[in-house]
Amino acid sequence: MVLEVERLDEPNDNPEQRAARWDFYKRNGFKTSNAFLEYEGLSFEILYRGDHFDEKAYRDIFHKLQENAYFDFSIKHRRLSDL
Repeated sequence: MVLEVERLDEPNDNPEQRAARWDFYKRNGFKTSNAFLEYEGLSFEILYRGDHFDEKAYRDIFHKLQENAYFDFSIKHRRLSDL
């Protein structure tokens, strides 16, 4: 299972709400993939639940969505030095 959540490390006007949301997902078994989905000027942290984050399958989903409605997206990774 994969989901995207608002990043905690970006300037925002609702840090408590974002932290509470992240804590909820963490309590329910989600982990960070250390990757971010970026599109249309927005950036979301990719969380997953399970053994590992399958980036290829995740990219395949977005490529499939692009067949119907094209939009640019990229996946960027957090460096360990950023932690």
